[in-house]
Order: sequence, then C-alpha cells, then structure tokens
Amino acid sequence: VFIRFPELVRHRGEITVYYSGVPQTPDRSIPMHGGVFWDRDEAGNPWAQVVCQGSGASLWWPNKDHLSDEPDSMKIWITVPEAYTEISNGRLKKKTPLPKNKTRYEWYVSYPINNYNVTFSIGKYTHWRDYYVTDDTLTIDYYVMPYNRARADTLFAQTKLMLSGFEKYFGKYPFPRDGFTLVESIYPMEHQSGVCLGKITAENATSHNPLLWHESAHEWWGNAISCTDMADMWFHEAFATYAESLLVEQEFGEDQAEHFLREQQVSNKYPIVGMKDVNHIFYDINDMYGKGSIVLHTLRNVIDNDVLWFNLLKAIQNEFRYKTLTSDQLIGFINTFTRRDFTSFFDHFLSTTVLPELHIRLEEKGADLVLQYRWERVDPSFKMPVKVTTATERYTFIQPTSDWQTITLNNLDAADFEVDEDGFLIEVVEE
Repeated sequence: VFIRFPELVRHRGEITVYYSGVPQTPDRSIPMHGGVFWDRDEAGNPWAQVVCQGSGASLWWPNKDHLSDEPDSMKIWITVPEAYTEISNGRLKKKTPLPKNKTRYEWYVSYPINNYNVTFSIGKYTHWRDYYVTDDTLTIDYYVMPYNRARADTLFAQTKLMLSGFEKYFGKYPFPRDGFTLVESIYPMEHQSGVCLGKITAENATSHNPLLWHESAHEWWGNAISCTDMADMWFHEAFATYAESLLVEQEFGEDQAEHFLREQQVSNKYPIVGMKDVNHIFYDINDMYGKGSIVLHTLRNVIDNDVLWFNLLKAIQNEFRYKTLTSDQLIGFINTFTRRDFTSFFDHFLSTTVLPELHIRLEEKGADLVLQYRWERVDPSFKMPVKVTTATERYTFIQPTSDWQTITLNNLDAADFEVDEDGFLIEVVEE
C-alpha cells in the first residue's frame, strides 16, 4: 500500500487500512492454485479453508508477498458465526462474543512464519487436547468433524511416536510455545503449528498414515526453515517426503524403507529447481517430492556414515532455524559440514532431468570378472561414487568418471555382479 501525503509528515502516527473483497476459489486443474475452498461436511454444514502456497497469501490478506522475508510473529483475528469453530496458527488466546451471534477467534503466532502458512479452517469441529511429555511438555490439539471422532482416535494414535521419531532425526519440535495442532480439513496442507490433514475417511484413518507424517514433517522442513524463492521449494518437499521413509525405517527396518522409497514416482519432466525470481510454481512439481527424497537417500548412501548423516540433518536445522535460505546456502553448508564437495552432485540432480547413466562392460576371465565402467549423460565435473558387488554379497565403492576405468574382481561370476540401484538414483546400462 503506497500512501502519498499532501505535505511532509513530521510526527509518528498510525494508519488503519480497511480492505475487503472476494478471494478466488482454487482451480484444482492448476498445480498450486490457491484460494478459499468452500465445502460442506457430511452433516451438510458449511466448511471453509484457505490454501495459498502457490498463488500467494495476498489473495486474502495484504502483506509483503514474497518468501524472502517473514514476520517475526502474528496476531490473527477472524470472526465467524457463533455455532462454528475457527482454527488458525499458533495459540488460541481468546474467544470474544460479538453482536449478531458471532464470535471472534484471536490467535497468536510467536515465531516467524512464511506468508502461505497463515491459514484458517472454519467448520463445526469437535476439539480435544493431549500432551507430548519428554524433558518438557508440548500441547497437542486436535480438531476433527464430530462424526470422525472414533476414526481420529485410530489416526492420531501415532502422533507421539511420529513426533519422537522426527525429534530423534531432526532435533526438537520447532514451535513449542505455539503447540502442535492437527486439523481435519478440506485440503491437506502443512500450515505452521496448525497442520491440515485433509478429510478423514475409513480408508486413511489408519495407524500408519504417510500423509500425516509428510505434512507434520514440514514443521521442520518448510516451516522452521523456509526457501527464499519458490524455485527452491524442493527442500521443503524432498525432506518431508524423505522423513516418511525414516519413520518406516524406524518401525520396520531399512529394507522396508528402501522399498518405500522405490515406490516413489520419478517423472524427470522438469528440473527439481524451478525458475528463480519470478515467484512461479505453476508447473509439474512432482519430482520435488519423490525424486527429491531419493536424491537425499542417495546422498546418505554416498556419505556412507549414518552418524554423520543424522548429525548433518540436525545441524541444518540448528543453523537455519526460523530463517529463509537458498539452495546454494544449503548446499554450501552441507559441503562445509561433511568436508566434501557435493556441488556437482546437486547441480546434476536438481538442475537436469536426466539420471546419471553408469555404463558397464563385464568379461569373465577364468574365475575372475573384469569390470569396465564410466559415467554417461553427466557433466565431466560430476562426482559420485557408487557401490557394486566386488565379492559375493559384498558391496564396495567404485569412483566412476567420464572415462573408462577397469578393475578385476577376483572369484566373481557375472551372474553375481550387481550395482546398488536401490541405494543410488542412477540408470545402469550394460554394453
């Protein structure tokens, strides 16, 4: 809002800006097209929610609508008919009765928050509170449709175990003063400290729900640390999707986690990193999720040291918590922390749509196997080791380059040779 004064202003004062309008309704045929969803619950009651990650929060409230900056706190006051509940971010500080059978809900967010995370859900909710107790106490608030109360008990039975897992891998929950709230909603979205899960159904009200894990993981990846430009939103989605696999690994082991990751879709239609400086998100972003998570899994296997890997995840959170950052800043920190240069690794996986091709030639010579190997479809600067079988059921790193290299593997048949394609996002071509 630009205000032109008739003369020089020589004193401090306050200006109140009144605004009104009809926010757009999301067009679901366009990726990340935001606005206010209008719906009815199963009892026929009106139900509304705002979601604006792609279109920007200025479609419903005036703000500096760019991800490079965040307000350090917020007051959110929303008035609804008294029969309805309104849920936003942070703590509900007060409910104020107003004339004409209305109620004003007054919320306070005590941490920095990016614009698209500011939200409301309005409906005829039922609410209850629980507590996650460790060395301190975190309040957990649940808001669901009354007819889904029993289903919610099954769905939310995993909440504390989920929080425990994420704190183990990423560090303490980032917004303890504001609590942790899970909301049944029209549309799933990771709204900060007021995570929206979409509609609860008989099919998704299970004790293992990856959507619940994903949206909650955004409290660390996307909310506690946020991108400065929509083009770098990949680390919100890649880490949140990868977090799902960590909970699978925690409960069912590494083999099941690798199977879970293999199920992720990779389209290679667009680069993971988008077009910068245009605030543009309207393209196929699916590879931010599935491919991004497998890239992180690949990085973990390249590092080949789980103590270092999980220390790195916590260190990223500690370094950038409540801040915005770019991909270059994140990659620079990873390089510094690990004391290895992963610049070419990220350049390839984030900025191109082709997978590295490992070309191999196998020749049996007596009891031994001669292996030739090299990279193709990569820049000559690309560096990434890969594990292959150098003895029966034993994997060892090789260091491919763009030039052919040759090694002899003793007492190994071609039928027993394998490349670890579960651990590394590559394509293998045998010539």
